[in-house]
Amino acid sequence: MITAGNDYWIRVEGEGAPFELRDAPVFFYPIACDADAHLSGCYRDGLAPCLSANVTPTNTGTYYDRDGDAWQLTSTSIKPAAGQDSVGGERADGVLEVDAVGPEGATLHLVFTFQAKYRTVIC
Repeated sequence: MITAGNDYWIRVEGEGAPFELRDAPVFFYPIACDADAHLSGCYRDGLAPCLSANVTPTNTGTYYDRDGDAWQLTSTSIKPAAGQDSVGGERADGVLEVDAVGPEGATLHLVFTFQAKYRTVIC
């Protein structure tokens, strides 16, 4: 398992051996702002692999893999961590599953299990 960084993490499964994004994992949830909830984080110091995903309602975003190649998210599904009623709270805990299209039309199914800093704003 590749790890680096702080107490927050996004575990990546579906691209080789599982690893964690530990550079600034954040789940941002704007309430009544006509904007998407957003999950993001990178491996280390803003370096690939990185995730930037709008998780509701547009289900779009980009995942940069270990080689720095961009994968466009074509669908997402998010749910709270086991035993929880919601993703947010003192921190964000959940599972994000995505389908992505990458270089030359290749496809991936990725699972991001996360324990991220939870940020919210009410507009």
